Amino acid sequence: MAASLAVRVLGSGTAVMLVHGDVAPGPTWKAQEPLAQRWRIVIATRRGFRMSPAAEEQDPEVDARDLEKLLTREPAHCVVFQTGAAGLALAGARSPDVVRSLTLIEPPPFETPDALEALAGASLPILVLSGKHDPAVEATCDSLAQRLGADREHLPGAGHAVPRAEGFNARLERFLFAAEMAAARR
Repeated sequence: MAASLAVRVLGSGTAVMLVHGDVAPGPTWKAQEPLAQRWRIVIATRRGFRMSPAAEEQDPEVDARDLEKLLTREPAHCVVFQTGAAGLALAGARSPDVVRSLTLIEPPPFETPDALEALAGASLPILVLSGKHDPAVEATCDSLAQRLGADREHLPGAGHAVPRAEGFNARLERFLFAAEMAAARR
């Protein structure tokens, strides 16, 4: 039986899963810990990072299977940074009923077009955020938001470390609350 991912949980209430990219989850999501006052923050550590199973390379398919297992146990609003986006996009496309909303923070150009198409067809609230520091990243985020029919916003001031930008938590919570309200109306 394969070892499971390391998961850190803070707070209670509706789950918000945070999935990191190329930098470990601690530094990536430290500024989001105060959100645990209103949400159940689930910080997943991807394979190849401390406390989770080893990995020779990052693989979106493996990430997707790992994240699907977590989401099946606890549906969540999903917030993903950088390379963590590919695995979660696949998981969300395969099991859209367990993803309450999706926030993509500076995702790389998608190498999983099937997942992108499935996400575009899902009635899932999606937000795409970037730090307004790199024209190529901005173009990728603009294109992705347009293809997915997603909300799009820039949070400058922290460079690529968008989760540390001033106003990030407030913007994220506005989106999460709006997604909760939309779900209640359905």
